[in-house]
Amino acid sequence: MNPESSLPLVVLLLVGAGDAGPAAKEVEKSVRQLNDAFVTRDADVLKKLMTADHVAITPYAGKEELDKQIKSLPNYKVEKYSTEDMKSQAVGKNTVLFTYIVNYKGTYKGKPMPARSIATSLWVMRDGRWQQVLYQETPLGKD
Repeated sequence: MNPESSLPLVVLLLVGAGDAGPAAKEVEKSVRQLNDAFVTRDADVLKKLMTADHVAITPYAGKEELDKQIKSLPNYKVEKYSTEDMKSQAVGKNTVLFTYIVNYKGTYKGKPMPARSIATSLWVMRDGRWQQVLYQETPLGKD
């Protein structure tokens, strides 16, 4: 993809961007519940907090839709998990973008997960509740 082709998306995000306000607190609570559900492998919570068309892109699992993520839960072995520097931004009336640092000690399919990554998650209000529609994780180099 050339840089010019991504320009409309950037402009769209910036035009609709703003303070997430009260929605940020609600979504932050859902972010934490969803992250905890991956650690405890709680498929019911994942299905509740993720849209049916959800996509996740991670360095350890690649691109996964919701069904594949649910099936891959036994592959996660997380000993420690924490987040820091959580920031939110309203992208539209019913859309909030979150970014934060993820710290892991664990494995996926027996291979170590990156110890430190930056995560981006996009949340939408659907059917009266906040749900994650997109998640992407990128490993950070050593600080």
